[in-house]
Amino acid sequence: MEKKAYFCTPIMNKKTLLLAFAAMLCGSTLQAQLVPLHRSLGVPLYLDLDRVYNYNQYEKSRWGFGMRYGYVANDLDLMPKPPSFFDRLSVGAYFGYGYADQRFKWGADAYYWTSLKHQGKVYAAFFHDLTPEATRTMNNYNLINFNASGSFMNRLFSDTRRLTAGYSQKVSGNMQAGFEMRLSDERKLHDLAYIYYPQTDADWDALEHARFAEARLFFEHNIGLRGDLTAGYSTGEWWVDTGYFVRLLLQYDQVFPIGHIINFQVYAQGGLTFNGTPFSRLFNLGGTSGSAIFFERSLLTARVDEFFANRFVLTCLRFGFSRPLFTYNSILFRVGTAPRPFVIFDAAWGEMEKYPNLSPDKGIAEVGAGIDGILRWGQVDWGLAIAYRLTPEDALYHLPEPRDNVTIVFTASLSM
Repeated sequence: MEKKAYFCTPIMNKKTLLLAFAAMLCGSTLQAQLVPLHRSLGVPLYLDLDRVYNYNQYEKSRWGFGMRYGYVANDLDLMPKPPSFFDRLSVGAYFGYGYADQRFKWGADAYYWTSLKHQGKVYAAFFHDLTPEATRTMNNYNLINFNASGSFMNRLFSDTRRLTAGYSQKVSGNMQAGFEMRLSDERKLHDLAYIYYPQTDADWDALEHARFAEARLFFEHNIGLRGDLTAGYSTGEWWVDTGYFVRLLLQYDQVFPIGHIINFQVYAQGGLTFNGTPFSRLFNLGGTSGSAIFFERSLLTARVDEFFANRFVLTCLRFGFSRPLFTYNSILFRVGTAPRPFVIFDAAWGEMEKYPNLSPDKGIAEVGAGIDGILRWGQVDWGLAIAYRLTPEDALYHLPEPRDNVTIVFTASLSM
C-alpha cells in the first residue's frame, strides 16, 4: 500500500494553485451549480456543473459528470398543473474519477415532492465515494451533498458506502426541517501521520473498518440559524468505540447592513458530542494556512486538519464594504477593478478528551484585513488578504517565530 506523509509536503504549489482556481470556477468551492437545460430541450433536465472538476487534498484533480431529471426547488413553479406522479419525481446520478487514487466514485438519488406549497419531499440516496473526516459543515439543505470529496480543506478521508433516506419540508414560512436515517460502511484512508492509497485487494482488506447507523434531525431558519442533532450506533476498529453516541452542531450566519455600503457579518458555530463519539464524527477546526486561497468561516492561520475537537466554539467577524469604492474597466485586457476593503477577527476554542494534543484547548485567535475585487475578470473578483495568528505562549500549538504566524491568501468571489 502506498503511503504519503501527512505534514511533509506543502499543501499548495503553482500547479495545484491553478487547479484549485479551476475548481472554484466550476463551482466546487464557491457554489454548487445546476445548469437548467429544460428551456432548450423542453424537459426538466439539469447538468450538475459542480461534478465536472474538483480539487481536494486526497484525490488531487477529480473529473466527473452529473445529471438530474425532474424539477428542483427553484423551478417548482414550472411544474405542470396539476402535476402527475412523474412530474413530482426527481432523480439524479453522478460519477467521478480521482487522479491520485485512480478510482471511480458514484452516487444516485431520488426524491418525490409530496407538497409543492411547503416544498415537502421524501428522498433516498446511495453513494460509494470519499467522505471527509470530522467535518463541521451542514449540507442537509441541498438534499444530499454527494460532493463530499470536493471538500478542499480536508486531507483525511474514508472510503464510504452510504444509504440515506429522509423527509424534509418547510414547517413555517421561515423555517425548513427534516428527519434522516443513514447506514454507512467506512474504511479509513489514513492514520493521521500518513494518508493511504490502496493498490490491491489485500491493501483494502488491511484498512481499518467501521459501520454506522445514524438518525438525524435538522433545521434551517431564515434568520441564519441552523441546527443538526445526530444519534447513532457505531461498531468497528481504531478510534471507533462500539456503542451509542450523540452529536449536536449549531450555526448562526447573518449579515447586518450598516448604511448603504457597509456590511457587518457574524458567523458562529458550536458543537458538542456525548458518550464516546467516534473520531470521524468529531469536529474539524483546521483552517486554510498554506492553501493560498481565502475561505470564509474558517481560521486562515490554522493548517488543514490541524485541530480536532469533541466540543468547540468558533466565531468569525467580518466588517467590510458591500459595494466597490470605485470601478475601472480596461478595454485592452477586458478586466477591471472593484475594490472592497474588509477587516476580520476570528477566534476558536476546542477540546478533545481522548487526544488533547490535537485540540485548541487554550484558544486561538487571528486578526486580518484584505481587499476584494482588486482585479475583476469576467464574473470573478480577485483580491488579497493577510492574517496574523494569536495564541497563548504556553499552548502546544504556539508558533514562536512571528513570520510563521502570518498568512497571505488570495480571495475570490462571484460578482453578480
